[in-house]
Amino acid sequence: MMDSFDSFVDSLIENPEPIVTKKSSNEQAFPCGQCAGTGVYHGTRIHQEKRHCFACRGKGYFKTDPRKLKENRTMRANKKADALKNAIESFQENNPAMFAELKSAYAIGEGNSFILSLAQQLFQRGTLSEKQIAAWHRGKEKLAEIKDQREKERAERAVTVDLAPIANMFATALQSGYKRPMYRANGLRIKPGKAGALYVLTEARTQYGPYGESPAYEGKIADGQFHPVRDTDADTASKLIAIANDPKGEAIRYGQKTGNCSCCGRELTKHSSIDAGIGPICAEKWGLN
Repeated sequence: MMDSFDSFVDSLIENPEPIVTKKSSNEQAFPCGQCAGTGVYHGTRIHQEKRHCFACRGKGYFKTDPRKLKENRTMRANKKADALKNAIESFQENNPAMFAELKSAYAIGEGNSFILSLAQQLFQRGTLSEKQIAAWHRGKEKLAEIKDQREKERAERAVTVDLAPIANMFATALQSGYKRPMYRANGLRIKPGKAGALYVLTEARTQYGPYGESPAYEGKIADGQFHPVRDTDADTASKLIAIANDPKGEAIRYGQKTGNCSCCGRELTKHSSIDAGIGPICAEKWGLN
């Protein structure tokens, strides 16, 4: 019974045949396929007392062929989609840089809330106001000014250091098989960073982070210069220069002062190593023998 009723409903939806709405009238209409022309919804509604069919509003029929209505809806949707596409393409042509940033933000759904709001409006409505576009440009100009100012401050704080002795020491350690070499001396820790730079940290754990206390980042050595962070102790540069001038001597002084090897951090236990201030294996692998 249910299968035959479903088949009947499907036939009404796909091939609606015109019917006469009133015996005394020649006006034709098309039965509603959602309610099988009854005007009553046959499914179950939760928290809804109304039983009439919402599609035909309880009439049981449409005055226009449903296929024509569907065709019209499709045409309107396609027209709207084409208009949105043309508007977005026009915006891209006139504002390529802004479009690229908004497209990226819209794709990943992350970023500045202002940028995300612009991206959503552009790709959902196709338009942005002149004030919104001007605000984006002002923001870019402000960011450029901040970046230039920071670069200027970094250049003013940069300290020229002869990187060759330190760089050679780390190159030797890496060639000897160390994957993550670290050098400790003069109250500092030096380790390889990104793009060939060397990161400089404090030896003492003075900075509190998510995993407890950790060494504070002082800056990096790159292109023959030390680039400190803003609040770095001014004495850090002089410590680096002392290490660069005599990496072996600073390593020995560190070992004799702390009792630990400057290159591996382990305790010096043999008398020869304690006297030398550095382990023989580390001295050889770091090129400090």
